[in-house]
Amino acid sequence: MTSEDELAFVLGHELEHIDHYHAIERVQIEAKLKSLNLDIVSDMAEIPISLWQAGYSKDQEFEANREGLRIASAAGYSPQGAVMMTERLGKLQREYVIHAETPTDELSQVAIDGLTGYFRSHPLPSERLEQVNTVIAEDHLAKDQSLKPLHIEYEVTSGER
Repeated sequence: MTSEDELAFVLGHELEHIDHYHAIERVQIEAKLKSLNLDIVSDMAEIPISLWQAGYSKDQEFEANREGLRIASAAGYSPQGAVMMTERLGKLQREYVIHAETPTDELSQVAIDGLTGYFRSHPLPSERLEQVNTVIAEDHLAKDQSLKPLHIEYEVTSGER
């Protein structure tokens, strides 16, 4: 992160997961799945539970993005912080994607991409960016508001007085 505005968006996003009880919903559903005491159903329930632990649903992520952006903007931070943060996530995703070098690698990558695309819970950075820009336009948020530089200060102490 390079600005307080980006940090405000991320913190707003995480606060919205808490405010909307997203984690509690996941725990409640997992508890219900685990309480099923039917042999085959119980075995099958283990698959969704492990996938469930991978993250929030796309709808929950979009909700946290949307409301986190609104919280950060209401607190006086530039909505451009959300734009920059989602653009940076997209750049990181592109940098860390495996690039196939052989036809066999390409087939493997297609299979992996298909599975991860099917099971992923988080929206793609491009989807997040589209949503952020939509909220900025619909809420008439100031696009030209300047960003606040991120200053990191810390103090190291020995713990002795």
